[in-house]
Amino acid sequence: MKTALKMQEEVDRKQYKHYRALGIDSYPFFISNEFEWACDHCISRKNTEIANPFNQLGAFTQHLIYYDSPRVCETCNSDFVFTAQEKKRWYEQYQIWNFIQPKNCPSCRKDVRAYKNNNTRLSNLLQSGAEDLTSEEIREVIAIYEQWEKPDRVKYYESLLRKAEQRAKRQNDNQTTTGS
Repeated sequence: MKTALKMQEEVDRKQYKHYRALGIDSYPFFISNEFEWACDHCISRKNTEIANPFNQLGAFTQHLIYYDSPRVCETCNSDFVFTAQEKKRWYEQYQIWNFIQPKNCPSCRKDVRAYKNNNTRLSNLLQSGAEDLTSEEIREVIAIYEQWEKPDRVKYYESLLRKAEQRAKRQNDNQTTTGS
């Protein structure tokens, strides 16, 4: 526990301006808190990731060491592991609050991100109205609705696509007859 306790003392020293004068004993605080730490044996076996507590956003305490944590996905109920490397990335690189943990497995999180990205793209495409879309944009809308398994929407936009292609063909035919 020497490594983790030394890190806790560093945090206390930085957090409390007069650390020595206050006579703060980090050990009781260390034992009573709910943050991640590991014994020196686990650290030496590389079963963990050393954290940088000063790069984390946390209301009360910072993690000193990250380790793998088993979880169950709320969407598909499968078991997954919130790895030490993921935690380091979440809490130190992405600056996610250090008490937040994933509710879903990586696969379900990926699906949620894809859905949100498609929803944003769809909103941007349809912002000016379906009548103003190019044939390529209508194809994108159709592809999104096919992914979402919305057959009524697919049929509607396929009919718009046929009309847009017929309109483009008529315009092309008119240009070739007037240009000759």
